[in-house]
Amino acid sequence: MDLGVTRLISMHIKALMPPVEIELEIPYNIQIAALFSLGLVYVKSGNKHFSYVLLKEIGRLPGNDIDKDVHSLDREAYSLTAGFALGLILLEKGKKSLTIMDSTFTDELYHYMIGGHKEKFGIDAANSNQMSAAGSGATSSAQNQVNESFF
Repeated sequence: MDLGVTRLISMHIKALMPPVEIELEIPYNIQIAALFSLGLVYVKSGNKHFSYVLLKEIGRLPGNDIDKDVHSLDREAYSLTAGFALGLILLEKGKKSLTIMDSTFTDELYHYMIGGHKEKFGIDAANSNQMSAAGSGATSSAQNQVNESFF
């Protein structure tokens, strides 16, 4: 983990730049490459700071109306790449990563993946539905449907 490389990458990720009066216009392709580079530089490190930054970048909304219209596909690629970079940083950490991060980190990541909170869409509720469906011989309609309300 070279500090010089990290500084170079940080110049291209708005979340890692200090607040300035003049906003630099960095193309989305460059920002996406910088996100992935950050994941490659810190692969398997479990770096807490960059993990939180990348988690926030996964869920970051476009900055203005122009971003919403023009860069919608780029925005999806940006979020996906932030997720890949987060995965690279936490690679091979397993349960150790859960001790590094607090519960809000895992709850927010779960929210981005599933679209709800653990309490509402928890594993225990899904298991109880499967158990009751298996006991009655019928399949649960919730198991066979795709929930598209989150997309």
